[in-house]
Amino acid sequence: MKTLSGERLFEDVITYARLGIHRTGTDVDRRTADWIAGELAVAGLDTRFDEWRLRQFVLQRCTMEVYGRDIEGIPLWFPKATVSGPVRAPFHLFDDHGPKSDMAGRIVLMLPDSKVDTSEAEQAIRMFELAKAGALGIVICPRTPSGEVFGHNVYAPYNQEPWPIPVVMAGWNDRPALIVAAERQDEIVLTVEGRDDSQALARSVIGQLTRGDQWVVVSTPQSGWFRCGGERGPGVALMLALARWAAETPPGPSYLFLCNSGHELGMIGMDRILTWPGLPAPEQVIGWLHLGSSVATRPWTSDGRFSPQGYSGSNNLVASPDLLPVIQTSFAGLPDFQPRAGEARGELARVLARGYSGFGFFGGHYHFHTDRDGPENTAPALLEPVALALAEAIKTMIEQRGDQPASAFGD
Repeated sequence: MKTLSGERLFEDVITYARLGIHRTGTDVDRRTADWIAGELAVAGLDTRFDEWRLRQFVLQRCTMEVYGRDIEGIPLWFPKATVSGPVRAPFHLFDDHGPKSDMAGRIVLMLPDSKVDTSEAEQAIRMFELAKAGALGIVICPRTPSGEVFGHNVYAPYNQEPWPIPVVMAGWNDRPALIVAAERQDEIVLTVEGRDDSQALARSVIGQLTRGDQWVVVSTPQSGWFRCGGERGPGVALMLALARWAAETPPGPSYLFLCNSGHELGMIGMDRILTWPGLPAPEQVIGWLHLGSSVATRPWTSDGRFSPQGYSGSNNLVASPDLLPVIQTSFAGLPDFQPRAGEARGELARVLARGYSGFGFFGGHYHFHTDRDGPENTAPALLEPVALALAEAIKTMIEQRGDQPASAFGD
């Protein structure tokens, strides 16, 4: 079986998704790191772990009960658990222009137009203002493509202190029932149960293939809110495939493969690796490839059915200006990807801000950050062309920027 074949790639996506819910510092997170490290070692790389301790909440149950029916949710991190029992209070529809005193003794429903309609700092100020005004809890119901419950990343440095009151994300599909309850000021019962682990152990993976002073770096996050079959699975599978491909095709530069935990919690793992003493300096790195979210995911229709052809419209491919011509040529056969030199997001933005030449992906798909993000959100026929384009981009990048001819590389 070819290293970059779609079938092999999809097998790895399935394995990754089947491991479970990939939240940072959990048993699944550590077993995921162990599996990735094992695959890199089999490919011939030297592997190690970057481990750290953090406060983490192990969620067991998050529901909103209205009209005697439980509506599933997910708390906003770091969760405030209902340790003394469920919070029962009248439901109240939030009015940004109304008096804050109206919120006292109530659970407040907020209806932003998108999953993030203000900056994280502004959201935090609003939450604390509502708590200070006497609100007993907050339910946020954001608009998302599929309408399912959305796990909201922490984008600022990870705050390991709970919110002052329970803050819960509900799915847009449950919006009608929640609005009726809030307009009538019916009682709502809010439950957030789980275990607070003050010494959770997170584990990232570092794989090295050392051949000389010049380096190619490939990174991808491994953690997220749910199974992350489409969000994280393709990036992990493509990273493993490129590691096997690089190991099979000497001579060449040195390679560093990074699989980071902590992504959904302020991108802790990437921040740690960017200060790692063993990280090559920007002038030593020919190029840094970051396999961000939803790399090769399929489009879904508004009724929740997937299209058998094409890629998700939110596959963003961004390169530093010096690498843009290479990426444009390598992805010329994939019209759904339009490489550009522009504003990067997430972990890729942090890499480029450190002065590295690089390129990579970010984006979402129909079931992004939801419980339905399984391996069916990608497919072998979607993964293989991207893997081949990435291998071609690395070969060309090395030929133009390094000291190795492209003929040194195989398929």
